[in-house]
Amino acid sequence: MTDQRTNPGRRPFGPVLLAGLVVVAIGVGIGAGSLLGGAVGFQGPTAPVAAALPSAAVGPTVTPSTEPLPTPTPSPVPTPVPTPVLVPAPLTGLLVLEAQALQHPIAVMIDDQQAARPQSGFNAAAQVWQAPAEGGIPRYMLIFQDTLPAAVGPIRSARQYFIEWAAEWRAMYVHVGGSGQAMSTLAAGGHGRLVYNADGFRFEGTMMWRIKERAAPHNVYSDAEHLRAMAIKVGATDGPITPVWSFGDRLGSATRRIGTRLAIHYPYETVTYRYDADTDRYRRFIDRSPTQQIDAADGQ
Repeated sequence: MTDQRTNPGRRPFGPVLLAGLVVVAIGVGIGAGSLLGGAVGFQGPTAPVAAALPSAAVGPTVTPSTEPLPTPTPSPVPTPVPTPVLVPAPLTGLLVLEAQALQHPIAVMIDDQQAARPQSGFNAAAQVWQAPAEGGIPRYMLIFQDTLPAAVGPIRSARQYFIEWAAEWRAMYVHVGGSGQAMSTLAAGGHGRLVYNADGFRFEGTMMWRIKERAAPHNVYSDAEHLRAMAIKVGATDGPITPVWSFGDRLGSATRRIGTRLAIHYPYETVTYRYDADTDRYRRFIDRSPTQQIDAADGQ
């Protein structure tokens, strides 16, 4: 998984924010025309030339046609395709279509235990939050806005601090159960005051489901179509979004640091970012894995 949404203007928060964690051979037949030869007879050196052609060789008389030539049909003029209007996405500052910029944010809680890897949905997220939960085991929250995932999961339970970050955008908050404090907060503010509550206890079996390839509780998933359907159910309608963050201009190549390496140590794992100057991306590694983290939804 790579972080393609590097924006220096973002403000830091206490936990780690991962910014929004492609010779035709043409045969020419040349037909040789027939050369018609005729016998020509002479009757002496002073005799006129006699055309010894049979009567059958004389063709019919051609009468010119008086009918007008057909008028050629003009080629249809193609309908011009309007240039799409691009506007900044409210969560990333990147240019997207107007309709995409109006989609209501959707926050999804994601498991980070080893049995849950590789997870799905990171590369479609506008923002990715990570913070430790019980036992120091980190948990993710993916916030989708202009782009939605082909698959997302495993979906896990709610925590208070993730709800507060999701409330920054009044996002639809997707989870399966949660801590006592989180569930109390959702009961009071989960109807749009803070977030829009989308609990698996309500939607599992319709908008969320369990896959057979993994054991519970690491097996609850959803996708783009069903996330949008849940948003309609809970009243998280699309519309203009006031940006909470501001974004600066992209740094020029001459001002970028080369060879940057970042390491974040959790009790459960160490996350390492290694900058790739060729692609201008940070590649993400978990613990001592020699290969970068991937998104199971797209294999990238």
